[in-house]
Parts: sequence; C-alpha cells; structure tokens
Amino acid sequence: MYNKSQDTILKEVCIRYFYSIILVSSLFAVYYIYENIEPLNYFVSLCPIAHIFLFFIPYSLDYKSIKILIPYYLVYLSFFLYANMVYFWIFGQITAFMWYSIIPIAAMIFFSRKTVALWGIYVLVLICSVFVVGSFIPKEYFHSPTEKQLMVINIMTIVLSISFILFFIYYLNKINLIREIHLAERESVDEIDNYIEEEELESDKLDKLYLNILNYFVEKEPFCDPDYTITQLAKELQSNVKYISRIIKIKEDVNF
Repeated sequence: MYNKSQDTILKEVCIRYFYSIILVSSLFAVYYIYENIEPLNYFVSLCPIAHIFLFFIPYSLDYKSIKILIPYYLVYLSFFLYANMVYFWIFGQITAFMWYSIIPIAAMIFFSRKTVALWGIYVLVLICSVFVVGSFIPKEYFHSPTEKQLMVINIMTIVLSISFILFFIYYLNKINLIREIHLAERESVDEIDNYIEEEELESDKLDKLYLNILNYFVEKEPFCDPDYTITQLAKELQSNVKYISRIIKIKEDVNF
C-alpha cells in the first residue's frame, strides 16, 4: 500500500484535489445560476472553468515542478475565496469562512512547519480584513439571498469543506507514514554501516594485536617459562586477556 514514492503520492494529491475542486465549484455554480444569486452566479462559474484550464499543470508535470507553483495557486485560491467571504459576511453569514481552513491544512502536506505557520498567519490576516472591508460595502449593491437559499448554501459549505479537510488529513497521515518508513529505513542503514565500520575497526585491532604477540614471542621467548600466564602477556602488550585469548583462538584455533 505504501510502496509509492513520496513525490508520487504528493502529485496524486494535487490531481485528485483538482478533480474535487472542479466538481465542488461546479455544484455551487449550478446552484447560484439556478437560484439567480448575483453576482455569485457569474463569479463562481469562473472557478471550475479556470481549474479545468489549470488541470494540465499537475497532470503533466512532475511533483518537483508542481511544488514551485503551489504557493502561487494558494494565493490565487485565497483571493478567490476572499470575494466569497466578503459577500456572505455582508449578509451576516460566517459559514463561508470554513473554506479558509483548507489552506493551512493543505500546506501541512507540502511545506515545513515554519511555512505552514506563515500560511496560517496569512489566512488569519485575510479573515480579519474581511470584517473591515465588509463593513464598508452596502448590502444594496448585491442581490439579497433568501433564508432558504442561505440555509442550502450553508449546508453545502459545511459538508463539502469538511470533506476537503478530511481529504487532506487522509493524505497528510499517508505522507507522514511514508516519511516515518523512510526515516526508519535510513536509521537501519546507518546502524548497519556503523556495525560494519565497528567490525572493521575491531578486525584491524585484533590483527595488529596478533602481530604484536608474534613479535613478542620471537623476541622475548616467554614460552621458555612454564609459569608464564596470559595475564602477564596482556600486561606486557598493554592489552587485556579477553582480546589476547580471542585472537589466539581465531588465528591458531588453540587456547593460550
């Protein structure tokens, strides 16, 4: 299930997101046109059209190229949503602000924690500015939606925005699991490399000790003393009994 590379999964996120945003924005556009809610019927209709034209980007490019464009897209999306927020805030509706929660959650998949925090601050500033901008725009400039229309729009917004949030959380968990697997694999490789390095160092140390033992026996001839012990040899060579006993067993297949 998790044999795909991280970049492949991230590209998959982008492609499936585009499928989803085209479908969702089309649903809202159809409803606004059907109910003749101006100017949203014209404005929101541009969203699926724009995303259909943009779809070739995640579909045809590799993820490294796509990642460069993601910040520009999120800025574009934030300003598109901004007009939507202002419209509904004028009529005292706050449900539309749920759409802005998607941006920092989506950023968690693609960027570092520091960058995600910056996106969160950016979204917070936009939300605060909606309250200011909306207070200067008279309701009379827009078609006033009925309570029934607002109820339908709020239900659609809640259900579909939560669906997007769950979509990104699902892929965030998937990406985190892949990252953990890759980290565990790297740690395992490092442990193996360290073990091999330690074994090589140990082998070199024992080989050097063996040569010292041979030289010592040639020069000092301790075998002439029947009471000579391995402890004395270890002291003379500034080593320890364990190493000397081990190297003799390995090289000569006998005990001291």
